[in-house]
Amino acid sequence: YTFSEGLGMSEREGTLMDANQVGSNGNVSLLLRDITVQDEGTYICIVQGHKVHSQQTISVEIMEPPRVTLTPELLYFHHGMRESLTCQISQYYPLDVTVSWSVRTEGDDLDPVPLS
Repeated sequence: YTFSEGLGMSEREGTLMDANQVGSNGNVSLLLRDITVQDEGTYICIVQGHKVHSQQTISVEIMEPPRVTLTPELLYFHHGMRESLTCQISQYYPLDVTVSWSVRTEGDDLDPVPLS
């Protein structure tokens, strides 16, 4: 986003700087709407004037918690039978997650016991 001589130009749809705030109180905050993973990175606020220059940077990290689905939702085991529990994770970022299983028996107030 560039603001110069009272006009703002956006290179990304959904960015905005309030021109009234710039002139009245020096607030040059950048508003980012509809943030996605592609918006992650280092943002630099550069201020240039006649023979002066200053800048500050900020790192923006995007995080999206995983959506977790277990199937089946309820499973009855029969002695001696083999059953499978499926855990599906999706729509999360960053992609470096750890997955583990644990068990807590009904009526047990203790911490869950790790299975994997």
